[in-house]
Amino acid sequence: MTSTFPPYDPKKKYCGPGRGFITWLVPDKLLGIGLNYCCYKHDKAYQEGGTEQDRMKADRNLQECIRRKLLESKWMPNAIACWVAHRYFRAVRLLGSSCFTYREGPYQEALERLAGKALRAARAEFTPGPGWFIPEHKLAEFPKQERTLLEKLLPKEKPDDTA
Repeated sequence: MTSTFPPYDPKKKYCGPGRGFITWLVPDKLLGIGLNYCCYKHDKAYQEGGTEQDRMKADRNLQECIRRKLLESKWMPNAIACWVAHRYFRAVRLLGSSCFTYREGPYQEALERLAGKALRAARAEFTPGPGWFIPEHKLAEFPKQERTLLEKLLPKEKPDDTA
């Protein structure tokens, strides 16, 4: 699979959710040690997605990358580096599932069922006649993964009734 993830930009902050209050709680530098590239690789793996095992691998890779970066400083004790890396790991395990692109397995099936419910609700609410569609502003209200599935299933514009 070819990735469309943009190349690494050292000026951009990759650690944390990228928006909101929590972004300030997740440092991309710790005591002068840059962790941003580790977060970039993790974000890229999350966009590429896959199964729950792929998500676990991405999270473990983040943990190991952060641990190694901290140990490169030569003054950081191994126990502290492991502790910090594990905090990042726990955070992405607890809060990262909605950002991961599931591509197969029970999580994808559950997401498709959820999107099916959303699709049925959209059909019930936005049925102007023989053809139906969902307006862009309403589509934007769905969570990212549901919206992606709905975009595949729904026409983006009102169908031409002249056909």
